[in-house]
Amino acid sequence: MHSIWLMPDARGHARFSDLIRRHAAELGGPVFEPHITLLGDVAAAPESIISKCAGLFADVGRDIAAVHGVDCTDKYYMSLFADIVLPGRFADSQHSLSRLFGTDGPVAFRPHLSLTYGQIDRASRSELCRQIVAELADFTFGLAAVELVAASKEVPVNQWRTVWRHDLKEAPIPGSLPEPAG
Repeated sequence: MHSIWLMPDARGHARFSDLIRRHAAELGGPVFEPHITLLGDVAAAPESIISKCAGLFADVGRDIAAVHGVDCTDKYYMSLFADIVLPGRFADSQHSLSRLFGTDGPVAFRPHLSLTYGQIDRASRSELCRQIVAELADFTFGLAAVELVAASKEVPVNQWRTVWRHDLKEAPIPGSLPEPAG
């Protein structure tokens, strides 16, 4: 199984990595690369995924994303996360990937960047959410690359590996972000 990730630029990577490492140490969860999952649990052959992703992202330039809030759930891989506002073309790319790999389903795409994996009690999650909201208020970061990662819920996080990376084209950064949905 593979996942297709959208990767933050160096500045975003540093900020999110710090949060991920800090909370993994506090809570005993795994450390992982900061990413926005465009599509997970893709069962196709890596060569097929790479070919389709290379075509889909060939002319896509770098852009800006923004943190739109912090939330938590009871789900292991979404126990604590930042909701992300993506430029429309990246949401469109996610829908194209879903169609290409036959995973287009009723679940709406919720762009997010996980900050902690694991089972965390409700009170601790709520307190962490409050702390991180202040740390990430108005934080924007660049979108730098798309990666294909050998990762799934059946593989331990410390065994996830990047199989392919496509750096997005250097492009002028637009002056405004899209309005958050909802």
